[in-house]
Amino acid sequence: MKSLFLVLLAASVLGLAMSKTAPIVGGVSEPQEVTDDVQKAADIAVNLLNKNSELRGSLGAAVEKVSLVRITSVRTQVVAGMNYHLTLTMKDQHGKQFDTEVVIWGRPWLESSNAEEAWQLTKVNRLDS
Repeated sequence: MKSLFLVLLAASVLGLAMSKTAPIVGGVSEPQEVTDDVQKAADIAVNLLNKNSELRGSLGAAVEKVSLVRITSVRTQVVAGMNYHLTLTMKDQHGKQFDTEVVIWGRPWLESSNAEEAWQLTKVNRLDS
């Protein structure tokens, strides 16, 4: 009887672990809708790209300024804060559009005391040339 209970318990745990709907702590979410928080993260990412020529360089040598056209994909990851995994359609100073993947790490509770630490771009990857 005890072994049957253990087998059923193990099967239940395994079933939960393999379920697509079971959240993984620290895992990246399924694609989501654009919320106010996501829009804020995207706007800050564009702002940081425009302020930092080294980060902007990963978009191409000729890119001097970017603006956001639309957010095409959103996934989030709970860490010590929130990672926003975004695919953004942007345009450069000449109006040429391109897609870029960014990951922006947000810790909004730091905004009042240390704005630079509150939001950091941890990945910038241009998807097309």
